Amino acid sequence: MAHKHSLEALDRTLRDLKGNNKLMGGILLLLAGDFRQTLPVIPRSTPADEINACLKASVLWKHIKNITLRTNLRVQVLGEHSAQNFARKLLQIGEGTFPNGSPMCDVSFPLDFGNIVSSVGEFINKVFPNIAENFRNHGWLCERTILAPRNDAVDEINNCIQDMLPGSVTEYNSINTMVDVDDTVNYPSEFLNSLNPSGLPPHHLRLKIGSPIMLLRNLDPPKLCNGTRLCVKRLLPNVIEATILTGKEKGKDVLIPRIPLIPNDFPFLFKRLQFPVRLAFAITINKAQGHSLKCCGVDLESPCFSHGQLYVACSRVGSPNHLYIYCKDGKTKNIVHRQDALEAGDLSKSLYPYAQVRSASVSMELPLVNVSTCELRSVIRFFTAKNETAVNIHRNLVSVYGEGCMSIQMVRRWRSWFLEGRQNVHDDERSDRPVTATDNAAVAAVRNVVEANRRVTIDEIMIRLPPGIEIGCSSIGTIMSYVLNLN
Repeated sequence: MAHKHSLEALDRTLRDLKGNNKLMGGILLLLAGDFRQTLPVIPRSTPADEINACLKASVLWKHIKNITLRTNLRVQVLGEHSAQNFARKLLQIGEGTFPNGSPMCDVSFPLDFGNIVSSVGEFINKVFPNIAENFRNHGWLCERTILAPRNDAVDEINNCIQDMLPGSVTEYNSINTMVDVDDTVNYPSEFLNSLNPSGLPPHHLRLKIGSPIMLLRNLDPPKLCNGTRLCVKRLLPNVIEATILTGKEKGKDVLIPRIPLIPNDFPFLFKRLQFPVRLAFAITINKAQGHSLKCCGVDLESPCFSHGQLYVACSRVGSPNHLYIYCKDGKTKNIVHRQDALEAGDLSKSLYPYAQVRSASVSMELPLVNVSTCELRSVIRFFTAKNETAVNIHRNLVSVYGEGCMSIQMVRRWRSWFLEGRQNVHDDERSDRPVTATDNAAVAAVRNVVEANRRVTIDEIMIRLPPGIEIGCSSIGTIMSYVLNLN
């Protein structure tokens, strides 16, 4: 699902282009989407941040007229009675009412809902039967895949299946350098090689001829886009020749070069020179959104952790006979943010999944960051947009985060700022810009404070920063998460 800011930016652009101050410049716009699917991805966010980024939290939502589609086309094509029952259960999963109506319940899959397997070997053989021979058939290869919630599970399955293919492995190592040469001493190449951020190819890329791969960047739209699946045809030292498996250009051979890639989810900037591809026997659930498959496997050994992931994974096929599920004891967790709770403005219900995780973390005394300023700010901004009073917002904050999380005076102050249209709310009114490689002094100062006291809050860090250090709350939160994960 796209961020609400995308639609708001389109609204402003069309008004400028048409010279018309009406909504969308007076143009009728048709949107298609499903709120049962995954919400906008926001790194290191809380459920409140994801909900606030959703289209339903936009000022444009009140102008949108809902039209519901009621026919499942995947099921209609098959014309099976079991497929109709399968479609009804999919809707229950998406709405959080399967099997007992709890949005954070352990789902037990019935016998007629897909094929439950008990081992990884059986799981792979069901989705990719006799792969050592069938991998040469591109039509067979592009109509099946395995989905998993986490990148580490995807990488493990990809390597396991590729080892089953005949032929030798070709290895490509990336070249990692710091964008700012002065930071090379602080971040040696060995450390950069060990990083494996999402959205980037690995440092050590292993490929075989015939392996399916997925493109991670737009190289030549609309032919070569982010998410395009290809099959390796030749592996050369400085280029990969591959055949496109999906889209209008299906069957065409293309050349993929090494390109420089710079991730934006670290408190420092480094550049990785590598082929922008990953193996695609298995992909993450978020990447599979919008795909239609003939055969789909869902690896739930690690349960889903975000809204709508289970619904997206299970709905890639139209029949339960083509769905294979690998999970412990036939049970997994289904996370759904209930929309009725959001629209009623009940924070304790809309943030129930996160509150449950927070309570468990506190009881185990894990070295996690306490309630951050960014987190509370996002919650207050969201419910200010819902016209909630300061008293109701404070009451709900206390019910979720506990006494002492924030005073009613501070809630009133931030609420008034948001009503005035101010976006970056800080006590000292520092800018909330992202950290860049030139902010060495700020990064070092925050890191020293966090390493001295791992349970420090963002407010305490801002007080303890030396004079002259300018850094926003979200940037402090980014550095805190990095330091705590690193240690």
